[in-house]
Amino acid sequence: MDLNKEQKAAVTYDKGPLLVSAGPGSGKTRVIAERVKFLIEKKKLKQTQILCLTFGNAGAEAMRARLEEMKVDTTDLQISTYHSFCNNILRDYSINSAVAAGRIVKRSSFLVWGLENIDSFGFDEWFDLTKISSVSHTAVLIEKLIDGISTFKDELITPEEISQYVNKELAKITANTPIEKEQSIHELDNLVKIYKKYDEYKRKQGVLDFDDLIVLTNELLANPKKEARPKPSSKYIQTHPNRRVPRQQLCTVCIDKKISNKRKCYGSRR
Repeated sequence: MDLNKEQKAAVTYDKGPLLVSAGPGSGKTRVIAERVKFLIEKKKLKQTQILCLTFGNAGAEAMRARLEEMKVDTTDLQISTYHSFCNNILRDYSINSAVAAGRIVKRSSFLVWGLENIDSFGFDEWFDLTKISSVSHTAVLIEKLIDGISTFKDELITPEEISQYVNKELAKITANTPIEKEQSIHELDNLVKIYKKYDEYKRKQGVLDFDDLIVLTNELLANPKKEARPKPSSKYIQTHPNRRVPRQQLCTVCIDKKISNKRKCYGSRR
């Protein structure tokens, strides 16, 4: 294999969890593909003992194509997106009825819900809905709020945790507090209101969004009762994100593990 020194070190490393830090076009896909080949051919692992996770379907297809180009049999090799992998775990182990029924609702449905129910979210005077001049502006607002919720879920931050933080910060506000800071705290307070309503709506409807798949899987894997956790079937997990990895995805993959080793691979095109 024609790899540089750092790439070879990442491919052949076998002493625990490993984080490879690399920029676009530096050979991440190639390194992971070579590592899978190394584990199968040199370490004699079965395909079923290896799991490859990517952020999107395109990444999963690219990974499979790269392995097949390298003459690696991918018949029993699990190559999946984070969301698909988590969905499979939840279907097998979760008692959540929405998972069992496959009721995963698209983002557009939640945007419609937000538009229809914006007057019921209980926003305070810091969030003046009368200044919104059109439906299109309202749609943009709801989309930004749902983006905000998704960002918090990416970091595994619950509405209750946000509320605790907001209450502490509101108690600190005085006449000398800069208006910008006060505004940001109140905006966060209003965001948590729709966050709670959003979760309440999903519970009542018996539906989930795509973020829930990873959040619920993380909760399942982090269960303090070991007997309640899914039994791992993969000895080696290879992950290949196409963007910044949200904390929820990293925690789901590395639950109960400490990533203490880092290697960088640069200088080679994918």
